[in-house]
Amino acid sequence: LGFKISPYDLSKSQIIDNANSGYICATRGGNKLIFDASSVGPDYIPGHAHADTLSFELSIGTQRVFVNSGTSEYSLSPKRISQRKTSSHNTVEIDGKDSSKVWSGFRVAKRARILDRFAKLQSGHGIVLQAAHNGYKSLFGGCIHTRKLTFSEGSLVVSDSLQGSFKYAKSRLHFHPDLILSLERNLLRVEGPNFVLHSDLTGKVASLVDSTWHPEFGEEIPNKVLELQFKNSQLEVVFVWTRR
Repeated sequence: LGFKISPYDLSKSQIIDNANSGYICATRGGNKLIFDASSVGPDYIPGHAHADTLSFELSIGTQRVFVNSGTSEYSLSPKRISQRKTSSHNTVEIDGKDSSKVWSGFRVAKRARILDRFAKLQSGHGIVLQAAHNGYKSLFGGCIHTRKLTFSEGSLVVSDSLQGSFKYAKSRLHFHPDLILSLERNLLRVEGPNFVLHSDLTGKVASLVDSTWHPEFGEEIPNKVLELQFKNSQLEVVFVWTRR
């Protein structure tokens, strides 16, 4: 089409805020973070949308680490419905509901709306991305979900806050299938080809469960999901990695 594409330097600390789509991309130390700080859209045809508000994906170097579950088919089926649900994405599910009411193959009812969002490059070259949405709020209660991602060259801190009433909540983080994972005595270890990632989950209710990742149509690859239950309205998880 004649467009000039200028590749950006992954080693540079930078934030690319795509305000029109709502997605924010951040790079730091050769790593890349993508944050969905967007309302479901476009408003006039949201059928391809998933209930994935405030989800994110992370790559360390060229290796993908946290991945949403993807899409393997468009026909109306249990797989299609499952892949659109909040539980199939790296975000928080509250009271067993979806952040946006996705149904059938290409339908969306009540939609999550972004209430506020910001991205900041700190003086020490750390990066903070934050947004909140009202998908779990209703006239009869519910809560606002706020997520803050603090991203540096060797760490990612995921801080979630729920403001309002809820019965139970769960955060899920889906891992790329190429990684080797273990969770022993609440110490998470993730081994990639060029890095080792750790997270101390002491004091948290954490488990690794089986799932599947769908990088393209017709593909279904086994992977693992870290599930974390909220004990109260706040949940913070720190991931630290070293390159090798």
